[in-house]
Amino acid sequence: MLKKLKQIFIGKPLGNELSEGEKLNIFWGFPILASDAVSSVAYAGQEMLLVLVPAIGMLAFGQLTVISAAIILLLMILVFSYRQTIDEYPNGGGAYVVAKNNLGVISGVIAGAALSVDYVMTVAVSVSSGMEQIVSAFPDLNRPLFHFYGYQFTLPVLLCVFLVLLIMLGNLRGLRESSKIFGIPTYLFIIGIIALIIGGTILLLSGKYHIPVPSKEVQEHTMNSITLLLLLKAFSSGCAALTGVEAVSNSVPNFKTPARRNAKMVLMMLSLVILVLFGGVSVIASQLQIVPPENGALLVSMSGVIFGKGFMYYFITVTTFIILILAANTSYSGFPNLISVVAKEGYAPRWLSLKGDRLSFDNGIISLSVF
Repeated sequence: MLKKLKQIFIGKPLGNELSEGEKLNIFWGFPILASDAVSSVAYAGQEMLLVLVPAIGMLAFGQLTVISAAIILLLMILVFSYRQTIDEYPNGGGAYVVAKNNLGVISGVIAGAALSVDYVMTVAVSVSSGMEQIVSAFPDLNRPLFHFYGYQFTLPVLLCVFLVLLIMLGNLRGLRESSKIFGIPTYLFIIGIIALIIGGTILLLSGKYHIPVPSKEVQEHTMNSITLLLLLKAFSSGCAALTGVEAVSNSVPNFKTPARRNAKMVLMMLSLVILVLFGGVSVIASQLQIVPPENGALLVSMSGVIFGKGFMYYFITVTTFIILILAANTSYSGFPNLISVVAKEGYAPRWLSLKGDRLSFDNGIISLSVF
């Protein structure tokens, strides 16, 4: 009975000879491994504004584009570095293998542990941030349902748990099937944000959007509040836009042959998409001067100003919600591969290196979901 139930949810076991067929090509590999980095567009700019606006008010928008440009420069440096990692260490493991081989075992294990924690946090942050988009559009959802041992449970909290289990189930079905489940929403999100950037540009060029300009006295007084520490804090918050870039170099074995070339192509596509989306959203947000609401999301607010409460408003809200949920899926590609390499070398439980019926690292997938 248990075996039949397992086959219904996960599918029939696959033979080892089918492992190549389960690997990813460029078209499906991009959304699976890039969803985390691409989804960061939804909250990176917001995190910078949450640091800057309380300190310097509307002058924060002038600093937003400068800090975004610095983050994009850092992205280019990271992409150059990870291309080298793909060439030299194509068997997966990423920073763990690089640090261990070049700096010693202790450095490698520290890097592997840090990455493992990062993957767990990515799932938690992505799912909760995705739910925030929905709550921002429909605030009435965020009402307490019941209390349990001092914890307050709302509908969004329960939905977050359900979504983690759903993503786990999708990944237990194998790489090829999970890529089809999680791939299309990533492309829809990219289309939605490009439409947002174009719509914002048209709105600004039309001259119909009125932007209040603070007086010269206010500007001079506020400029004195801008410190290097404030800018660095905003920069570090905005570096959320770079999360997930390392997933491609950690998951080279997941690609079809030639794996190195395919991985480098996905990494290049990823950098170009972040450049356009993150850069475009930052420029439009700075020009429209939209302050993110206290319990809401910047992208949802921007789409409301640009498109009103029409189709595109809900399209962007829903696709942003979905991409943030699916951003967690990047961890489901990176963490099992990373922890399997660490486990094979004896620095984690050996059972984390074993593949399951669908030729994926089931124990790593389930462990990540539990954490």
